[in-house]
Parts: sequence; C-alpha cells; structure tokens
Amino acid sequence: MKTLLVVLTVVGVGILGWLYWDYRSVNPEPVPSSLTALDDLSSTDTPSPTPLMLDVTPTPIVTPIPSTPRPTATPTPTPSPRITGPIFVSMNAQNSSGQFGTAAIVTTENGKAAVGFNLVGGPVGIYQAAYIYSGTCAGLGSTRYNLNPLMNGSSYTVLNVDIDTLMRTEGHLAIVVYESHQGFLHPFSCGQIK
Repeated sequence: MKTLLVVLTVVGVGILGWLYWDYRSVNPEPVPSSLTALDDLSSTDTPSPTPLMLDVTPTPIVTPIPSTPRPTATPTPTPSPRITGPIFVSMNAQNSSGQFGTAAIVTTENGKAAVGFNLVGGPVGIYQAAYIYSGTCAGLGSTRYNLNPLMNGSSYTVLNVDIDTLMRTEGHLAIVVYESHQGFLHPFSCGQIK
C-alpha cells in the first residue's frame, strides 16, 4: 500500500510539472535585464553592475485632525474715564438781547457739579431766571435743573448731581437765561452743554 501511494505521488508531481512547463512555454515570464546580463556569461562584455535597490518604506500620509478652537476670554470693556470738568459753555444772545458770555460747570469739594455764569450785555439790577433743559437751543425739551437767578450777569448754583452723571445723560442739554425772573417768554441767552 505504501508503494502505491509513492507511485501515485510521483505520477501526480510529474503531471503537475508537465502542465507547468507547458504553461511556461506558452506564457513566458519576462526576465529582468539584470538577470539576462548575468546569465549571458559567454559574451565578451563585462556585465554592468546591477543597481542597488534600497528598502524604502513609504512615508505615511498624516491627515491633520481639526483642532477645537480654544475658548477666548471675553474682553472686559475698558470703562471710559470719569468726566470731572471744568466744562465751559459758550452763551449766545437770543432774541436780539445782546447778552452773551460763558457758563462754567465745575466740581465742588463734595463732588457735585456747580454752574457759574459770567455774562455781559444783559439788564442791570434785574433778576434773570436760568434753567438747564433737555434738547437744543433751537428745540428745547423739558426742564432738567433749576438754576439760581442771575443778577447783573452772574450767579452760582450747586446741582444735586456730579459732572460725570450730568454729561452721560441721554440726549442734548442746553442752558437758557431768560429776560427776567418773572417772564419766561423771551430767552436772552442760550448755550449748548452737549
């Protein structure tokens, strides 16, 4: 039985070899040029050296991973500096009165705003009413602050507010000086604070 197995193995290997040889004769493999030169030793030419093949490992392609943006700190707004004055307001004549000059808004020792006048061209010996209004000289709004009446173009009033708060109020502010203490029909002088 062993002999039969050996005979069958030899016959099988022979058939496989014959099939392989027949396949090679129909489809020959190309022989690299370097091997052809080495096989042809009968030629008189000296074989050219075969190039060295270096084992080059391909560099892996690295795909960048998108990074999560770092949270940025919200910038703290820089507070604007406090307005401490003095603020000078140019007072212009109204209704052909001829009264003009300057109103100064200053800070008192206790931090409050104070309004002082130095006007010329007004009535002599008569008290003149004065107010701070919202709005402009061309379009007055509501009364914001009562001021002490002027006498001969001068007066001084301490307000119950500091200059910074006064200047940061919404909208425009104007100072108006009237013809007299009783009559509010004829503004004699007006100045725009802001």
